[in-house]
Amino acid sequence: TDPMIRFCLDHLSAPEMHAHEQDFELATQIQSRLLPPSGIALDHWDTHYRYVPAGPVGGDYCEITVAEDRRSLFFAVGDVAGKGVAASLLMTHLSAILRSLLSLQLPLAELMVRANRLFCESTLSEHYATLVCGRATGEGVELCNAGHCPPLLLRRSGMERLPPSGLPLVMFCGGEYAVTKAAIADGESLVLYTDGITETQDPD
Repeated sequence: TDPMIRFCLDHLSAPEMHAHEQDFELATQIQSRLLPPSGIALDHWDTHYRYVPAGPVGGDYCEITVAEDRRSLFFAVGDVAGKGVAASLLMTHLSAILRSLLSLQLPLAELMVRANRLFCESTLSEHYATLVCGRATGEGVELCNAGHCPPLLLRRSGMERLPPSGLPLVMFCGGEYAVTKAAIADGESLVLYTDGITETQDPD
């Protein structure tokens, strides 16, 4: 028989199905442990996120962390191309890369350049990731956007879109990324999101 048919879910035995379900449950738990704690705050900055993958695991990435000197708040949202287990593995790899680079306290543009190079060197050419990351300080925020959905700056006077400043990760291993700076007043917000929002078909 065709080996592909042998491994279709409809043809798995009960023990095999149970083993697959356990693997997915464990993968879901592992991925959820990579998410930042809820309600991280620094000075007059408050944060909130919601992470709802389309399946048991997904390729979306979210990071929020306070710098060791407590003078800045790092944040990032990304999306690995694809869905399911493969995308979640790449997301986990991207998370490990960024967390290791954060300890070096690099300027934001240099952090993005190194993350792109490391991700490029260890990822198949047909895979890529969009990523927007930034730092919030008392002076405002600075952002680097590697082909991700434009962040929304919700000001009291209206909404402002902040366009990407570079191509997605892995497109070019030597890519460079410009930094966008924005002052944000009390009561204003910066919203990051993935295409799970922009491509939704359900108005609810």
